[in-house]
Amino acid sequence: IAYYDSLTNLPNRMLIMDRLKQALAKAARECSILGVLFIDLDNFKRVNDTLGHNNGDTLLYLASQRMLAVLRQSDTLGRLSGDEFIVIVTNAESYDALGTVAEKILENLSSPAVIIENMEIVPSCSIGISVHPDHSIHPDELVQMADTAMYEAKNKGRNNYAFYHPSLTKKAAHHLM
Repeated sequence: IAYYDSLTNLPNRMLIMDRLKQALAKAARECSILGVLFIDLDNFKRVNDTLGHNNGDTLLYLASQRMLAVLRQSDTLGRLSGDEFIVIVTNAESYDALGTVAEKILENLSSPAVIIENMEIVPSCSIGISVHPDHSIHPDELVQMADTAMYEAKNKGRNNYAFYHPSLTKKAAHHLM
C-alpha cells in the first residue's frame, strides 16, 4: 500500500523513482536507450473545479487505464501526484520510437469519455521526454528535464509532446527572472 497510488493502483512517486533507478542501472549495463515521459493532463483543474473531485478522480483512473493499454509490459507507468504521470520506456530503439509511444498515448487518451451521465469530454495531455544517456544519467535530472519538456509541449498548444533540449532549461530560467 505504501508504494502504490490508491486511486489508480499505479506505482507512486517513491516506487516509480526506485524503478527508474533500477532501469537506469540496467540501461547503463546494456548501453541501451531509456526514455522518461512526463505526462500532465491538460486542463485537469477545470475538470475538478467544474465537475467535482469525484469526477476528476474518475478521469484520472480512466487516463491511467488508457495509458497502460498502449504501453509494453516492460514499460512502467506511475502516478507522481495530482494529474502528473511518468512512463519509463526501457530498451527504446530510438528517439522516433519514444515519439511513437508519446503519439500512442496522446491518441488513446483523446478518445471521448463519458464520466458524467450525458456529458462527453475529450481528455488530452502534454508529454515531455528526456533520454538516457543523452540528457542525463541521473534519475532526478531526467524527471526534471522531462518536466521542462512537458511545459514546451503545453506551449506548443497542448495535446502534444516535446523532447528535452538544453535550450529549454535556459528558456525556463529566463522566465523566472
